[in-house]
Amino acid sequence: MSRPNVYSGIEAKAVPFTTVVERAGEGQGRLSHEQRRRVTLNDLKEAARADGFAQGLAEGVEAGKVVGYEEGFRAGSEKAEAMATAAFTQEAEQFASDLASTSALIVAALQSYYERAEQELEALVGKIVADALDVTLKSDDDALLSLVRKAMAETTLSPKVRVRMNPFDVGRINKYKEILLQATHNVKDVELVEDPSITGGCVIDSEGGLIDASLSGMTQRFNDAQEAA
Repeated sequence: MSRPNVYSGIEAKAVPFTTVVERAGEGQGRLSHEQRRRVTLNDLKEAARADGFAQGLAEGVEAGKVVGYEEGFRAGSEKAEAMATAAFTQEAEQFASDLASTSALIVAALQSYYERAEQELEALVGKIVADALDVTLKSDDDALLSLVRKAMAETTLSPKVRVRMNPFDVGRINKYKEILLQATHNVKDVELVEDPSITGGCVIDSEGGLIDASLSGMTQRFNDAQEAA
C-alpha cells in the first residue's frame, strides 16, 4: 500500500518550459517598462523643477530688478531732493547775505547823500540869504541905515563909536549921522570909517567891544546856526 501524497487533492498541471520562459520574459519586460516609466517621470519632474526654478529665478531677477530700480529711484530722488534743498538753502542764505550787504551799502550811500545834500542845501541857503542881504543893503538905503542903527543900539556903554563900512556905503550913510545918534542915548559921537574889506553891512568898534554886523559876519553866524540846528 503506497503512502499518501502530500499534494493529493491538488490537481497538478504540467506547464511547458517555453511558457515559463515567456512568462519570465514578460515579467522582465514589465519590470523594465515600469522602471523606464519611473525614470521618465523623474526626468519630467526634474525638468519641470528645473523649468520652474529657471522661471522663478528669472521672475525673481525681474522682481529684484523692479524692487532695486524702485529703491534706487527712491534713494536717488531723495538724494537729489536733499541736494536741491541744500543748494536752494545755500543760495537763499547767500542771497540774503548779499541783500543785507547791498542794503547796508544803500543805507550808507543814502545817509552820505543826505548829509552832503543837507550841507549843500545849508550852503545854498546861506548863499541865498547872503546874496539877498547884499542886494538889499546895496540897493536900499533904509535897509542899510536900519542895520547900522540896530548894531549901534548894542553899544549901550560907549559914548563914542567907530562904524567901519565899505567906502561906497560910507557915502550913503554919512548924511544920516544924526539919525544914527538917536539909536542910543549913550553914544554922543559917531565916526564913519571906510574899510574896503567890508563888502556890506558894518563893523562897530567901541569901548565895550566889537559888534560885527557885516555881511560876511552875519552869513557866518547864519551858517553856524544852521549846522547847530
